[in-house]
Amino acid sequence: MPLHRRFHQLRNLLEVLGRESTDAMLELTVSFHGPWESERDEVSENGLRLSVRFDETTANVGDVISCRVDAQRLEPRAYGMLIAEIGLPPGADVDRASLQRTLSERKSGLERYDVLPDRIVAYIWPPSGGAAFEFSFRPRLAVDAKSAPSSLYDYYNPDAAVVVPPARFRVR
Repeated sequence: MPLHRRFHQLRNLLEVLGRESTDAMLELTVSFHGPWESERDEVSENGLRLSVRFDETTANVGDVISCRVDAQRLEPRAYGMLIAEIGLPPGADVDRASLQRTLSERKSGLERYDVLPDRIVAYIWPPSGGAAFEFSFRPRLAVDAKSAPSSLYDYYNPDAAVVVPPARFRVR
């Protein structure tokens, strides 16, 4: 079910009571959390396809976990940079050397990257057929948690986006 439909199912009531002559300011903050509909590792929507596959999601602290990312435009005439945000589990130490090796391979499509605490932001200029790259990381904490979700979007049109649900990691 699309996210906008989920919000229509919520029923909340807010009443502000006061006198007629009372001036008032009101600020509301709303947050919403809902379960992901599935645990897919590949999604195609909005003319984009993203696949994020971890070789292990059950590991020990310090084990090497590899991640393969495949990003593709489905429209053959579309052109331009894509941005992929690859979700990481809490406490992941990314092997930057693995990303540097990928960066040196022109056919990977990876142009630049940033490592953030919960994700890797990859700037991709996909060759025909799409971009594919791998990197590795080591968990440094024992956790039973989900990664951040992964997403792919067009740099010049962020509304054209695809989101892959988070992966669950069990690290002992």
